[in-house]
Amino acid sequence: MVAELKREGLGSIVHHPVTAETDRTKLYTSVYLNPATPSGLFNKVHFDIRLYFFRRGCENISNRTKHTFVIKKNVKTGLRFVTKGLDELTKNPRESDKENISPIMPETPGSPYCPVRSFEKYISKLNPELDRLWQRSLSSFTDDDDVWYAKVPVGAKTIATFMSDLIKKCDLSKNYTNHSFRATGATMLSKGMYSPSQIMAVTGHKSVHCLIPCIRGLTRMKR
Repeated sequence: MVAELKREGLGSIVHHPVTAETDRTKLYTSVYLNPATPSGLFNKVHFDIRLYFFRRGCENISNRTKHTFVIKKNVKTGLRFVTKGLDELTKNPRESDKENISPIMPETPGSPYCPVRSFEKYISKLNPELDRLWQRSLSSFTDDDDVWYAKVPVGAKTIATFMSDLIKKCDLSKNYTNHSFRATGATMLSKGMYSPSQIMAVTGHKSVHCLIPCIRGLTRMKR
């Protein structure tokens, strides 16, 4: 009953803070998200993926493969975007249906922090002998090396503490949660005038009525 009330917007809902723009800038300009190094590229892509795709915490994130996400192009705009290559079940056992709308991670042309370009580079540098998406960085490398990562997957414990460790390393102004970045991704998509259905595919909300409180600073949504 509590879950049903929340879906109808009548229950008690805890709103998690959206990450401040200054904190996002601090993240992307830090050495920890520098895509010129294997560890920095891993961190940036992992953060981008969490920002745009994951509904709750670390839901199935450690088991992702190279085929979980694919790059496609919008035929109308010519811009590329990353989307899911495989459908997946939601964490909530009451929701047994597979998603029929995939979240997207859009290209930002001209930006040095473009998530699509980082994702493309990361995929090209992965170890070809391991199918897992999250691979351990090699201790030594050169820019021209074809492979930057070892034939060893990143451990589930490292994945589980990734966000909290990153927040501490970058000394952000708040102790943000996974849900904070979920709300941040939804807000960024809304400002980019993506449709409610696309945004709800990211957040997992079942109605626009429940989605709106999650989005901060939004005055008008594209319908």
